[in-house]
Amino acid sequence: MIQVHITACSILLGLLFYSCSSGQVNIESIPKGAEIQAISSDGSISTLGVTPYHGKTLELFKSDEPFLYLRVSSPNFSSESILVEKPYWDKSVDLNLRLVRSQTQSNNSQSLEAFAKGLAEAQKNILSENYERADVLLTGMIKDFPDISVIYDYLGNANYLGKKFVKALYYYKKANQIEPNNRPRTRIIEKLEVITGGQNKQM
Repeated sequence: MIQVHITACSILLGLLFYSCSSGQVNIESIPKGAEIQAISSDGSISTLGVTPYHGKTLELFKSDEPFLYLRVSSPNFSSESILVEKPYWDKSVDLNLRLVRSQTQSNNSQSLEAFAKGLAEAQKNILSENYERADVLLTGMIKDFPDISVIYDYLGNANYLGKKFVKALYYYKKANQIEPNNRPRTRIIEKLEVITGGQNKQM
């Protein structure tokens, strides 16, 4: 999986803090000409264009959305899924991806739509403080999307906000195994290790 320092940034922080930004989002890929799709929190999907892509942050992020989910795809290559946290102040986001040539063809659009709807429904429940329902929805998504770190981040968020700190720590660590070196997540893990005494309960 491509490692991007700004991908899957702390969604928990994103849920709690909102800000405006006039920076830019710059996306490049190998191969060039890869299609970029964006998914908003309500599950709607839009095509932004192709790589190399340069767009203003304010044009990509809705005023009340702290993150943007992107899917970058190209024929005969495996697509890459990226969660980009809304940058604060005038910070720009630079993404450089190397797509891996795919050995098989799959219906990416159907998979992407199912993921978008599931994530949107889970977020809706988290924002409504229905944390147990969000946990059930997200746990069900793992079967179809076991290697997408943002699902485990959301599970961490739901359990953290529901004050189930041991479970939250477990899921944040699962996300870290898939997409390591995420500084905001690492800070949350460190905080939870203090709260829980380092427990890492197997779910």
